[in-house]
Amino acid sequence: MAQSSFTLNKILDFIYQHLTEEDWEEGLSLKQADKVHIINQYQNLIMARVYDSRQEEYEVRIKSHPSSKVIQWLECTCHENRKGYFCSHIAALVIHLSQENHKFIEGLEIGTSAKPIKSKKVKSTGAVQKVENASFSILEKIKNSITKIDFNKKTGHFDIESKVGLGAKNRFELEIDVFARYIGTLTKDSTFQGKKKYRVIEHATAHLGWFVYENNRSNEEIIAEKVVGISYEENTTADYEKIKESPDIIEVNSELDQTTDLKAKKIQIIAMEKNLYRLGKDYIYLADKGFIVLAKTDQSKSLKWKAAPYKDTYKDDRIPHYFEKIMPYELEQNKKVWTNKSLFEQMKVISPSLHKINLKKTKNEGWFNLCPSYKTDSVELPMVDLIVQSQTHQRSYLKTAKGWLKIPDFIKENQWNYNAETNEISTDFLGVIRLQALTGDLDNYVGSIKAIQMSRSKEEFSKRTNTPKLQDSKLKLRSYQKEGYDWLWWLYQNELHGLLADDMGIGKTHQAMAILSAIQQEKIKTRGTRFLIICPTTVLDHWFDQIEKFAPKLSPLKYHGNKRFHHLKEQDKNASLITSYGILLRDIRELSSYQWDAVILDEAHYVKNNKTNTYNAACQLKSRFKLCLTGTPMENHLSELKNIFDFLVPGHLGSNKYFKKNFLTPINQEQNVEKQVLLQKLIYPLKLRRTKNEVLKELPEKIEDLRYCSLTTEQVSLYKQVLKQKARPLLEKLEQNSEPIPYLHVFTVLQMLKQITNHPSLVVDGENYKEKKSGKFELLKDILREALDSGQKIVIFSQYVKMVKIIVDYCTEIGVECLSLTGTTTERGKIVKKFQEDANVKVFVSSLLAGGMGIDLTSASIVIHYDRWWNASKENQATDRVHRIGQKKSVQVFKLITKGTLEEKINKLIDKKSDTFSQFLEHDQKLLKKFSRQDIIELLQ
Repeated sequence: MAQSSFTLNKILDFIYQHLTEEDWEEGLSLKQADKVHIINQYQNLIMARVYDSRQEEYEVRIKSHPSSKVIQWLECTCHENRKGYFCSHIAALVIHLSQENHKFIEGLEIGTSAKPIKSKKVKSTGAVQKVENASFSILEKIKNSITKIDFNKKTGHFDIESKVGLGAKNRFELEIDVFARYIGTLTKDSTFQGKKKYRVIEHATAHLGWFVYENNRSNEEIIAEKVVGISYEENTTADYEKIKESPDIIEVNSELDQTTDLKAKKIQIIAMEKNLYRLGKDYIYLADKGFIVLAKTDQSKSLKWKAAPYKDTYKDDRIPHYFEKIMPYELEQNKKVWTNKSLFEQMKVISPSLHKINLKKTKNEGWFNLCPSYKTDSVELPMVDLIVQSQTHQRSYLKTAKGWLKIPDFIKENQWNYNAETNEISTDFLGVIRLQALTGDLDNYVGSIKAIQMSRSKEEFSKRTNTPKLQDSKLKLRSYQKEGYDWLWWLYQNELHGLLADDMGIGKTHQAMAILSAIQQEKIKTRGTRFLIICPTTVLDHWFDQIEKFAPKLSPLKYHGNKRFHHLKEQDKNASLITSYGILLRDIRELSSYQWDAVILDEAHYVKNNKTNTYNAACQLKSRFKLCLTGTPMENHLSELKNIFDFLVPGHLGSNKYFKKNFLTPINQEQNVEKQVLLQKLIYPLKLRRTKNEVLKELPEKIEDLRYCSLTTEQVSLYKQVLKQKARPLLEKLEQNSEPIPYLHVFTVLQMLKQITNHPSLVVDGENYKEKKSGKFELLKDILREALDSGQKIVIFSQYVKMVKIIVDYCTEIGVECLSLTGTTTERGKIVKKFQEDANVKVFVSSLLAGGMGIDLTSASIVIHYDRWWNASKENQATDRVHRIGQKKSVQVFKLITKGTLEEKINKLIDKKSDTFSQFLEHDQKLLKKFSRQDIIELLQ
């Protein structure tokens, strides 16, 4: 008995779409009558002879693409095909190839060139029944000759066997969905033999989902098993196969606050472990029952769901993670989740809230015993239970009878000293601050009234702190400096450390000298004191001079230069060592071997990066008290703030991962106000910042004046030349958005343009400045003449050392005594002191970097910024050298701008981006990256 297999495919459906029913049936008949004969196959071309009912011979050819599985064309020698139509002969060959499962058509797709020029598909009339596709048509053709229908568990297809002729049979493979849809089209009068056995069950819907249950072998393990839920209406009498059912099964919803009794809703659960082959794209087939349509939301996703693992096992923290993350995602994707009632009650994952904190004072000064407790709607438990679960078992959740408690991040990120028997936590005052900030205000505290009052008075720093009177110093602190000194003493007394971030000009150095003097007064009765002050090299002399002048008993020693080790060995018991960050890095082995009474980091932004060797060296220093000084508002740089606090109080702000998750990302990217407030609570007791506007009510007025000038003829020529030769090629690159911004080249060109606006001599080698004219330099001469005539002292800043020299040469030439300061200047302290005290020295010229911080120039009352700096905050810092404590005159600030040049554009950009520029950046190249592509294009035009 001859038998062949017939797999229905896309090509059959494609051919069918372009034929009349009569032509299609003719093609089927020709195949069944054995009228198709393959005559040749050469690589991607197959040829056959097809004989019609009149025994007329036609040649049919099909060509596929040589490198891809796509049909390029189909053709026949018949009259119909030459007119541009598909014909019954082409249909007969395709049906033959499909029936024989010929390798030629395996996996073939239809190319656009394969479509016929014309299509003559029309509605069928008369005896031929209208059907939806080629598959239905073939079933209609053979329905009365079907001998057997079997469901193949291996392929998930139906095998349909039919008689062809004497002793011959054909076997057709049919997908579940195709067969189900065909069954659904049958009428009561249909003669299809499988109509009674195979039916589409009405009033029933299949839902894809998961059945979640506890593993009987372990109560710390759950299983999510792939299932299909069948829902049907009350009046449905179908007898469904019950593979997995339980009297207490409920359906889970996203709120976990409603339950559905499956029995009342008539839903049955079908396990898929041995039944996945029964699932099609749109239908599921139940043996001996029939087809059930999938819910519409599942029909487009059944294949992906089918490919997922049959079951997943979850244990430990993965159980609540499943309930909190994975299960809600499945529900969002319209998948169903079913479980039993006992497990349903444990599915909630709750973030507990602090209920109360029982606070007790211990015998150890500065230490407390706390018994915090957490509470949910149904559970109250001590915080120690959460700590034990986290520290001992390395878990992030705690299981209770009513669900899972999510352990707060701050509990996981900190090491706790606890007693599991008494449920008490032992901590110092810093721990109380941290706990109070992270859990709420002190209204939650109960217990010892004395301990609570002590904690409250410490946390809420009182300005009435009983600080020592500074008997051995010449310091005369202003009211706000006295408040800063009181705060520093409060930190010291409570073994805390601090960040003094007062605005420039308020007197951080004086406040630091005050706390060092107070510590020395306290310790001198029993032993001496060792202090270490670390600062930029440029302000070593400033610190030394200030201590010698106002607190000489601190015995300042400059630990710098080749002979520095001599000072280290011979320091007496009350020495204050002053050194630079560079020396700290080089001599960390020696400096870290001492136990210092206090370590002060001045301009602490020098150690803002925890990846630098300097930062790591600073962290190795051992000290009873640590103090960081900076005039930069560190809140603008949260990661840098974190690094500073890790130096002062390691761990107070948690790990880097915790800080990024809970503060850095929410504040910087999401502008989360709650997280901002929480961070302020954590750092507030250890940080003090006042601005000049807040405290320096008596500071004289500062008047800013923009003065404009124009380029000279020589400057115009040079400026245009640079624009043409240097800027234009850059502009062409920048205007191509696909090209990266060449910041280094841009910076070089902009610097050249800025120098031209200053003076042509800055860019033309070998030129005497007198031989070239500069509009800005002429403006400077006018301002100098006027200021000198009025008897005032002047400070001039420029970012270019060569410009500093030109200005100094000019002052010398006109007989004005002048001093200068650049990065190469030695004996800075003497130069600054001479300017401050010598009435004959009228002008002080400095590069912005060298003279922009750490010095007092209050004898001057005129500040001239000869050229604009990219970063407005650096200009302000330089101005604050004059406009600061000790200034008795109003200060006038001139900023010189050349019209029609990039200086005007820089001025506008500084105004526009003032918030961005408030950040302290060390290099202009970095700051340039804050500009947009369009900003840079405008600067170069």
